[in-house]
Amino acid sequence: MKTEVLSPKVEPKLETQEIHKSLIYEEIDGVPFYYKGWQNVLNHQQTLAEIMGCLGTQVVIISCILEFLYQNLSLTDY
Repeated sequence: MKTEVLSPKVEPKLETQEIHKSLIYEEIDGVPFYYKGWQNVLNHQQTLAEIMGCLGTQVVIISCILEFLYQNLSLTDY
């Protein structure tokens, strides 16, 4: 009679990647909230600039447009 020795099931360890701080949108009580699509950046499917909302130049342009609109539009008409 032949006996089999069963080895314990060994689960493969998942490789953890350190998530770059620029992918964190906000942190509340030590819990990080990531930008939508952060996993795509880690998988090299998208760039960091593609998932972030506004970059420096865009913020300046949007601020100028909003300032112009606030000065030239009457809020009572809308």
